Amino acid sequence: MSVTAVIYCAGCGSRLQAGVPKGMVQVCGQTILSRMIRRVRSITEDIVVVSGFCSALVEQHCKNLGVRCIENKIWEDGIHTTTQTAASIVNHKNSVLRIDGDVVLFQNIPPTTKNTIFVRSTGPTDHYQSVSVVDGLLHIHSGTMYPLWSKLELYEPGWFHGVATLHRNGPYFKALNALGLRATLRELPGIDINNTKDLKSAEKQIGALNANHGTV
Repeated sequence: MSVTAVIYCAGCGSRLQAGVPKGMVQVCGQTILSRMIRRVRSITEDIVVVSGFCSALVEQHCKNLGVRCIENKIWEDGIHTTTQTAASIVNHKNSVLRIDGDVVLFQNIPPTTKNTIFVRSTGPTDHYQSVSVVDGLLHIHSGTMYPLWSKLELYEPGWFHGVATLHRNGPYFKALNALGLRATLRELPGIDINNTKDLKSAEKQIGALNANHGTV
């Protein structure tokens, strides 16, 4: 199975107020982006980072890490433009691993060949929506009834491009449901970084894991 991983790193991370995209923020001496790329390489070496805010900085970092970078020149118009920028360069015949660029995972991404929604299972639950899967179909919930949120999705060939088309007209998961996507749900330990509290929590958990298991 040929997989292209697409990492979203276009936003300005206004809640974190770091002055750089959240993927460029350091956690225990490594950027969030470099940590994610290391995890993604357990699945594929075909990795594309979509930049926007501070694009030149992200592009140079990607060059140092040995991955491709494409700029979303209209990133301020919304996250859907990042989805469409990615879809414009991804081979329709490839599976696509779509990733939010503000996530710190505490383990590698497990291999799978089916449509899969990966959700982080630790960290804050301050999102206005959460996701579950019942009988293979996605269900979106308002509030934080479920302390799970998708930060990664693996799509079989063609599905990501379908999402990119429908995402023009509404929220990302609304597009998934409109397509009738059937997927398995798998939890991954990790935390999405929204503020300094999240950074401290991630560093604390990484420190504990390093003490018990070596470098993570």
